[in-house]
Amino acid sequence: MKAQEYYAKFRPHLEHDLEIDGKPAPWLPDHPKQWGSEATRIDFEPESPDIPGFGINRHLSTSDDDRLLSVTVGSDIHIYNIDYASTPTGDNAPHIQLKQVLRSGHGGGKVGFAEFQPNGNGTCRILVSSGAYLDNRRNINTVRVWDLDAEEMEAERLIPLAADAASRAASSVLQHKAKWPQDALGDQDIARSFEKVLRVAQTRIDIEQARVLQGYVKRRAFSRDGASLLVFEAGPEYCISVIAVDSLRARFQLRGHSDIIMWAEYSPDNKLIGTSSWDKTVRVWDAANGELVHIMAGATNQSWNAAFSPNSKIIAAGAGDQKVRLWNVETGELIHTFGGYKNWVRSLSFSLDGKTLAAGAGDASLRTFSVMNGGDSGQHWQMGAGEGNHADPILWTEFSPNNRVIGTSCWDKPVRIWNAVNGELIHMLTGATNQSWKAAFSPDSSMMATGASDQKVRLWNVESGELVHTFEGYKNWVRSLSFSPDGQTLAAGAGDASLRIFSVLSGGDSLQQWQMGTAEGSMIDHFIGVRNVMYTAKGLLIFKTTDGRVYTFDAGTGRKGQFEHREDVVGSIGSGNCITSHDGNWIFIANFDGVVRVWRI
Repeated sequence: MKAQEYYAKFRPHLEHDLEIDGKPAPWLPDHPKQWGSEATRIDFEPESPDIPGFGINRHLSTSDDDRLLSVTVGSDIHIYNIDYASTPTGDNAPHIQLKQVLRSGHGGGKVGFAEFQPNGNGTCRILVSSGAYLDNRRNINTVRVWDLDAEEMEAERLIPLAADAASRAASSVLQHKAKWPQDALGDQDIARSFEKVLRVAQTRIDIEQARVLQGYVKRRAFSRDGASLLVFEAGPEYCISVIAVDSLRARFQLRGHSDIIMWAEYSPDNKLIGTSSWDKTVRVWDAANGELVHIMAGATNQSWNAAFSPNSKIIAAGAGDQKVRLWNVETGELIHTFGGYKNWVRSLSFSLDGKTLAAGAGDASLRTFSVMNGGDSGQHWQMGAGEGNHADPILWTEFSPNNRVIGTSCWDKPVRIWNAVNGELIHMLTGATNQSWKAAFSPDSSMMATGASDQKVRLWNVESGELVHTFEGYKNWVRSLSFSPDGQTLAAGAGDASLRIFSVLSGGDSLQQWQMGTAEGSMIDHFIGVRNVMYTAKGLLIFKTTDGRVYTFDAGTGRKGQFEHREDVVGSIGSGNCITSHDGNWIFIANFDGVVRVWRI
């Protein structure tokens, strides 16, 4: 099942809600909030998503004084002035007006990220953006630093004019010399196509002249004083370049990780830089000279995102081993290990007082922990998929050859058989001790074979739902299966680069075995996960799920909130981020329909 098909049917169902005294937390006033009740919104011209069926991905950022808002819109960045209500309560909707448009700064490719430079006096005029473009079929990641007060470069002004002139000249030559009819080109936009060529050429020049950097940036890319910038290198060297913002020259590089670096950030006191990598380590570096201070090992799977505590004394890191670890920054010692998840943990945030840590995971769950004493979580929130439905990504779905039933296999381990006429669940086939991958029906529809990450193949009777045989011998997940045309043998291939053939009638050891060698398994992202975990200036916990919904929890009052609750609104992955004003009064959400909505929190 494809992601867009999954979202078309997905409806949220909570398996575990945020609680107060053992009961679900009550709603904040006027919650849950639906589209249409927002304070104000920003609409854009219709645009196609990167992948058909997915949401439109926008990234939002506000300046330190909350007076400027940036929104990524395709290959451009829109900058808005925000005028908040002058009433004492501030209940009136903020007035948002377009200030300027930064056009095609990344070779005409889409902009994936933009963030304002922090500035102590609140007059932020620098913006960093990250994007990518295709050049000779190669994807080139680029970073650009914008001075919002600078005049537009002459080349930027001339590129559209040159493209339009080339378009008119080409049309004239073809019509008068080649005798083409005026409408021969149909709806082809020569000017726009030629402008893309010129944008790529201009970006090449900008890279050569060090006005644009190769690589990419992520959230909190700047040092706390705004003087330096952390750039993830695009090459295979797994390093971070620390760039001086005023000159765009590298001060030094952070080298030592042996796999992809997922997180890099300055500590709040600006003295250290933390990094987290798929090599299973978290590292702490001296922000003044780039020297390595600590290597924090212990994760048994890829390390993902991390976060500094507000006082810079603790780092929290989430990993693919379904755990969160707290480290003492000064000594490098492990303080606490938090579990309870069923998937990777990749979104973390400390409360402003540093006493509580919130962490969201790929199993669509969020937990809060006490930083001081460790132990069980203070709050637990878990999304499910409803009774009988899969609660994880569905990897396989297929009609039986006789067209009477439908089989589905999912990472939640059970395999399900459904009535093809009315969609009713017939059997839930349990037994796998790890994620279920692909499956297959026998030619006569009487059997179903399933492969799982527990390195086994199971054969089920479709009519009774009983387990017939279990086949073993693999060293990795099994995710490719096929019956012979007569239904007497089953071939199954695994992630250890092996294939085995089994007798369907007798079971037992494999009839044939083929083995190439050792191959590492792969991992795909979950459809529904928790992202954008953060605390506001007022201590409100906010988190977002990848189906586009945003949730809040106020530990002080014990009340919860939710934005977008209409059952007829279908979510989608890639809907952009959400941010709050620095005073904690307003939330800006980039929704999957491409609209930016502003709500009073």
